[in-house]
Amino acid sequence: MSLGLGLPQPAARSRVAYRAGRAGRRSVGTFVPAFLVLVALFALLEYGLPALRIESFLLPKPSTVAAAMNENWSTGRFALLPSAIATLQEALLGLAIGTAAGVAVAFATARWAGARGMLLPLAVAANAVPIVAFAPLLNNWFGLLNPLSKALMAAVLVFFPVMANVTRGLVQVDPAALELMRSYAASEWTILRKVRIPNALPYF
Repeated sequence: MSLGLGLPQPAARSRVAYRAGRAGRRSVGTFVPAFLVLVALFALLEYGLPALRIESFLLPKPSTVAAAMNENWSTGRFALLPSAIATLQEALLGLAIGTAAGVAVAFATARWAGARGMLLPLAVAANAVPIVAFAPLLNNWFGLLNPLSKALMAAVLVFFPVMANVTRGLVQVDPAALELMRSYAASEWTILRKVRIPNALPYF
């Protein structure tokens, strides 16, 4: 007859449905401004570029991009597929390298003060250098057509955010948790496994 709120079961169901409908409308409404900005951006690119006299090879109009995509698909095979696969492989390799290096440096800086003083300034300096400055160096070191040079450019982009966030997660631990573990005579390795790494996972 009731759900503990003094309401008949049909009334409770209608109230739940009303709240669910309001939540659904609210969630849809959060996407409307982003959608309008996207439409305005496409309109600006489509109709504003000719007025600004920007060459199409620098910034093509959306209709030009769509026509090129249609031309690629209409041949019966996606001609850009080999290049897309190569780019994806290089990006994933760079993601793996940058993540592994960032996590390793984060663990070193969180564990040893000497490593923190040596590695953190280098990481901040590397992050301040524009990626376009790294590209010629990596191309000269590994070769223009070597996939590793492109992967390392992606790794440079990935490295600093991973390193900074994991370091924060390893260092910014609740002092009460550390004090509790040390009161049980826990080793630094145990504290790392049971306190620092779980605390760093959301940051990672």
